[in-house]
Amino acid sequence: ASMVRTPVRFDPPSVERSAELNWVLARAFGPLDAPCETRMDGSELIDVAEKLALAERIGARIPSDRLSVEVGEDAAEGLRRAYVDAAALDLASAGLCRQIAALGITLELPVIALKGAALREAGITSAGSRQACDVDVVTLESRLDDLHRALVSDGYRVSEMRSAEHELDALFHPSGLMVEIHRYIRGVRVVEGRSATGDDLLDNGLCRGGAQGTEGLLVPDPHVVLAHLLVHAIAQHGNAPWSYPLLRVVGDVQDMGLSRDGWSTFLESGWPWIARDVNRDEVTAVWEIGRRIGEGESPGAIIVGNDPCGLMLAHMVAGTLDANYQRELRVAHLARPVAGTTVGRTLAHKVKTNLWLRRGEIDQIY
Repeated sequence: ASMVRTPVRFDPPSVERSAELNWVLARAFGPLDAPCETRMDGSELIDVAEKLALAERIGARIPSDRLSVEVGEDAAEGLRRAYVDAAALDLASAGLCRQIAALGITLELPVIALKGAALREAGITSAGSRQACDVDVVTLESRLDDLHRALVSDGYRVSEMRSAEHELDALFHPSGLMVEIHRYIRGVRVVEGRSATGDDLLDNGLCRGGAQGTEGLLVPDPHVVLAHLLVHAIAQHGNAPWSYPLLRVVGDVQDMGLSRDGWSTFLESGWPWIARDVNRDEVTAVWEIGRRIGEGESPGAIIVGNDPCGLMLAHMVAGTLDANYQRELRVAHLARPVAGTTVGRTLAHKVKTNLWLRRGEIDQIY
């Protein structure tokens, strides 16, 4: 949060390297057969895993009997429960995608899944490894309101919370799951000069059917998915880690399984779409964290480095676990423009949303 110039936009403090933190990061991203520290505080370990939003990923990756041996039965049960809860949400979210896609067919509208829904529908993430409480979609720019009204007519409730500029008012399915219809994919400029709309993806051949085979549901090209995940995490939520678990994007990128050649190809074709908001060192650091831990390097050794990987990993951890660093980031966050827009529009939006509150926003505060 200081003004020291670093290879990435973040200047995090030193992170206390506990056995629990090292285990959580190693088991979330490291080799499944690697030996791990077993003398740990189970309650502390669960606290770290849940705060970093990695409990469900660990529960999905590591065999149940091995968890019990390494962390004790109580902590192992907490990790298993996180995985089961996330898997249940995944099933519900997949069902929601099918409903929205079916409605799109009725309206003769292409429905394109984004972010977590795109990862699942593309077969990239495994069930229960990633917490997802909402479904993000985009469709034709001229028909966004048609889809929104159709969902409301189908029993979805309009949220009382104010939505971001790039989204229509959020909707809630009777089950409680949220649906967000995007006006555009903020920060991903497949057409020079503006964030991409659903039309831009379709017109440029950047959509395809998903691996799950959900009729009427499309997923973006993998490079679009990856670009969106990176700009969303780093530029849109990087200085507000309390609003989005930043280590989730490390898992997402790792799950995409890009080799060195694959990553180089993305830098040539996909990174230019988001280069206005995130630099090459920042996006490469996210991929490198997953690669290095995935190849067996100790997370504790990475996090003390002054290279982009070390700074990015330290920021992702400290931004969640270090209260003093969070306070510094909250102050800095007020003056930063949101990716895909200007400083003036960002400040105007922040003034508006903080002075003129909706009833749902007042209820959330008080």
